[in-house]
Amino acid sequence: MTIWERTDNGGRADCGYKKSVAGYYGPNPGPVERARIVEEDEKNGAGAFLTPDSAKGVDTQRILVEKIVQWPRDGKSIRVRNATKPPFGDWVEVPE
Repeated sequence: MTIWERTDNGGRADCGYKKSVAGYYGPNPGPVERARIVEEDEKNGAGAFLTPDSAKGVDTQRILVEKIVQWPRDGKSIRVRNATKPPFGDWVEVPE
């Protein structure tokens, strides 16, 4: 995966993390429970996400990313790990 850093908007992005429902099914879910977890997580948008600047606060516009590597605070730009560049704003690939 690639690390992407935002270079516009002061390095900020509306981002967050929504917890997986996996905990509801115990530590070692079987295949049926695992399938339900995946389905529920996809429906609820679990995982690390970005929201496009024009859709701030609109949950249905969330873009899931593999991981938020560096949160946008203390003068540091947000960095995310993802296979593809986020589809809004200006992002550059940086070394891991």
